[in-house]
Amino acid sequence: MRRTRLHKQIRRQLLEKKQEFFVICPPGFEKECEKEIQTLFPDTGPMKAEKGGILLQAPLSFAPEANRRLRTASRILMRMARFTATDFKGFQKNLAEIPWQLYFPEGPLPEIRVLCHKCRLYHSDALAQRIRDFLSSKKDRESGAPCIQEKPLPGLYLRGEKDRFTLSVDSSGPLLYLRGLKTAGSRAPIRENLAAAILMASGYTPEIPLADPMCGSGTFSMEAALMASNLAPGSFRSFAWENWPAFLVAPFAREEEPTQHLLPAPIHASDVEEKVLTDFRALCLQHSFLENIQIQKADFFSLDAPRGEAGLIMLNPPYGLRMGTKKAAGILNRRLADHLQKKWQGWRTGILVPGEQKIPQEFSRLTCRRFQHGGLAMQLFTGKTEDMHLHTP
Repeated sequence: MRRTRLHKQIRRQLLEKKQEFFVICPPGFEKECEKEIQTLFPDTGPMKAEKGGILLQAPLSFAPEANRRLRTASRILMRMARFTATDFKGFQKNLAEIPWQLYFPEGPLPEIRVLCHKCRLYHSDALAQRIRDFLSSKKDRESGAPCIQEKPLPGLYLRGEKDRFTLSVDSSGPLLYLRGLKTAGSRAPIRENLAAAILMASGYTPEIPLADPMCGSGTFSMEAALMASNLAPGSFRSFAWENWPAFLVAPFAREEEPTQHLLPAPIHASDVEEKVLTDFRALCLQHSFLENIQIQKADFFSLDAPRGEAGLIMLNPPYGLRMGTKKAAGILNRRLADHLQKKWQGWRTGILVPGEQKIPQEFSRLTCRRFQHGGLAMQLFTGKTEDMHLHTP
């Protein structure tokens, strides 16, 4: 292949030195994301956990592999530039110093997202328009790599903090919780990457059974099956990094990892709604790694723990408008604790509860993790079923 000026720039500025990445994850689960990065990418340099993500330095190849393999990540950004600007003239001068052809392909302009805090240049729409005008006027954009139309386009992220600006290019495209598997959802869906983080925080490993008795569209069961099958969660979708010039001029060759079709431990999924179970069964029939999930229609309070080794029971009970009054929520918490202690002894549990509720007395001996889910404050209670506190009449 003929080496062009673009090849040389990519090699010198991107391939021969480490890049700075920011891995965005669900706020409250930075610990799980950091541990996952350390496990999957042990050669990655020092990491810094920030609210909502992990900052790190890694080779350019981190972008394709991390997007495909990380289960807890929401989006992965790579830093392009940092500069200080207090007026639009200075802002545009800094834009002119960035080698844009290294980060974006020819053709459509990237989607631009701006967030500013305590900056003299505070108007996000005006900043975004300055960038669009600048990119539209650049003649040398046409000397870059042509984009692949059917692949997601990389977006551009600008963040300003006290007149200090950071420009980043997106490597993910659609948010990473979109695994490319589901076509139907339930009334209260948990995002897939959040479900993976919750399972990790609750103590799930593929070697132990999982019970998902309020499974809805089956997100917890599906994520557990992905883990147990050693299947990368991004195996079924495309990413924005596939339209990065570096990978357009030198396609990235990934190594396929062996998958495991038989689950090392059973996954039991159930719900009271036939419609969501029908959709989940149909999804399981489309993918071999889901075929061994055991699905049944049942009310949780009619279920005993499966025979054999104790594992993790994951509970996402109704809340908010589905639950009704606080009194009804309190009654449900008491019923859950009572049933878990009587019928699920020896099991670990993860229970989701709205954040506006006070810590239920029944769960006061469990570990509480606070987080956000779709703008709603939530609490995750984890521990052993025997640690639950029951009211005495």
